[in-house]
Amino acid sequence: MIYIEIWLHGKPGWALPIEGRNKINPLVLREYGDSLRKHINNVAFIIHRLQNHGWTINEPGLNPYSIEYYKEGVNKFNVYEELKKAGICAHDVAIRELIENE
Repeated sequence: MIYIEIWLHGKPGWALPIEGRNKINPLVLREYGDSLRKHINNVAFIIHRLQNHGWTINEPGLNPYSIEYYKEGVNKFNVYEELKKAGICAHDVAIRELIENE
């Protein structure tokens, strides 16, 4: 089974130079907000496309910062063609294969 993972956001300290500081430049937060808005709009586009092309949301996993989708019949050999048909750039998502025990 192939899962498509879409990253939503991370911890602010991962993206912002705020750890260990006693002052933060407000401009840095504004820029981060603009960047985050652009990213979330792209996530919404990807989710819209996946859902319109038969992908199903997976139950929330261990990663609280992302959303996963899967589609029956999609495998490592055709996943890139499926994304292309949906108009999704493969660089915007993480592709993970779950190998089921036979």
